[in-house]
This record gives sequence, C-alpha cells and structure tokens, in this order.
Amino acid sequence: MMLGATVLFIFLLIRILAAPIKKLFKLALNAGLGFIGLFIFNFFGEFVGLSIPITLVSVLVTGCFGVPGLLLLVLAQFIF
Repeated sequence: MMLGATVLFIFLLIRILAAPIKKLFKLALNAGLGFIGLFIFNFFGEFVGLSIPITLVSVLVTGCFGVPGLLLLVLAQFIF
C-alpha cells in the first residue's frame, strides 16, 4: 500500500512540475539562441561601428522576441 502511494505521489509530482520545467527549458533555449544572435551581430556590427553589450536583459530580449527584439535593442542603442 505504501509503495503504491509513493509511486502515485511521484507520478503526480512529475505531472505537476512538467509544465514549468518545460517553459524554463524553452526560456533557456531561447536565451542561448539570443546570445548566439547577439554574438553574431556584434561580430559583423564591429565592421560598421555597431555593438550591443551582451547582458542578461539583452540576451532575454533577443531570445524572446527574435530579430525584432534585436532591432529594438539597436534602436535603443541609438536613442540612448
């Protein structure tokens, strides 16, 4: 009886935590892609004098919004 309750508890715990873990994994993947995008942009942007500092905020903006987020960061760099 105790083994069945333990198995059920573990199953329910995994079931409840699966969605947040999946979202965290997706956020981490997008942040990694954002970092790569910023790195490539900074590499080629140095030839024309453009550069965006690679910070947690800029990586997350680029990772979540993609190319429009990168363009937003470039626009913010020009304004400020």
